[in-house]
Formats: sequence, C-alpha cells, structure tokens
Amino acid sequence: MSQPQSPAYFDPLSTEGLTNIICRRFETVHRWELKEDLPPFGGHGLYALYFVGAGGVYAPLSGTKVPLYVGQSVDVRSRLREHRRSINSSPLAVSNFAVGALLMPEVHVDLGEDGLRKGYLPIWNELLKGFGSHGQGHDRGNPPSKWDTFHPGRYAAAQPSNHDVQALHKQVTDEVARQSKLVPPWQVFFG
Repeated sequence: MSQPQSPAYFDPLSTEGLTNIICRRFETVHRWELKEDLPPFGGHGLYALYFVGAGGVYAPLSGTKVPLYVGQSVDVRSRLREHRRSINSSPLAVSNFAVGALLMPEVHVDLGEDGLRKGYLPIWNELLKGFGSHGQGHDRGNPPSKWDTFHPGRYAAAQPSNHDVQALHKQVTDEVARQSKLVPPWQVFFG
C-alpha cells in the first residue's frame, strides 16, 4: 500500500506564482504585424517579437508561441518602432515579424521579462545577443555583435566580426528546432 500524499502547497504571490501568471497572460495578448503602424498607446510593459514568415532559418517557429526576442520598456510602442527600424536595416523582411505587448505596473515587469526569458530562452536574447542594444559602441571601433554578424547591415562595422557565421547558423538552426517543440514552465505550472 502506498503512502498517502500530502496536499500541494501553492502561494499565488510567490515569485514563481506571479511570474507564471504574468507569462501565461502574456501569451494571450493580441499580436500585430510589425510592418503595421501600432495603435497609439503608452506605458511601461513587456513586449515580444515573433517570426511569422514561411521560409528561412526561423520558419519552424512560425505559428508557435515562441518569441525570437522579449524585452521591457518604459515606452513599449517607441521601443517596438526602434526594433522595426533595426530589422528594416538588416536583410530580414519586417513583414515576417509580429509583435505582442502587455502594459503593466512597473513593479511586475522585471518578473515577467525574467520569466519569458527563462521560459523561452529567446534566440535573440540568448544566442544572438546584440539585437536590443541601442548601438552603444558600434561607432567606437568594436566588432559587430552576434546578431549583427548573423544579420548584417544595421551598423557599419569598424572591425571584422569575432563570430563565425557558419557556426552561428548551425547553432541557430539547432536552437530553432529545439524551441519549436518547447513547453514553457508556466504551461506545466497551470497544467
């Protein structure tokens, strides 16, 4: 005969509980095509960029809830417009991207961003770092970031890249394949 199981303990205001609630809510937000003008809104919050195209290295993520990049900003709409300009200046087609945003009190934004980053490990946050930078250092003679090496064109590089494009392509391809099957922790948390 098996031992009786103790009841589960749940604190909805724990860091894990709040993170999972924020992330689960974020997955339900409306997505806009990045090429569209965003509706007027202001405020602090979370945002994510999604690949919605039919071809290329990111195609397996199209139609999933897995973002390529997540972030936060005190002015989400302005930040998304900056990201649109970055993508437009690269070989990527802005029409292959969608965005989601969730405005919220500033006190909860760090939990949400941290949860989305840890739950999804977005490729442009974790593997191809440098997308979200504001260009600091690009004019100081620094070599291009991994993102700018893989998607050149945003900045004129003062130095050659320290990164091997073929190696990055293999890493990105492998990570996209893994992420296309990803189940984030908040989906397990809520069952």
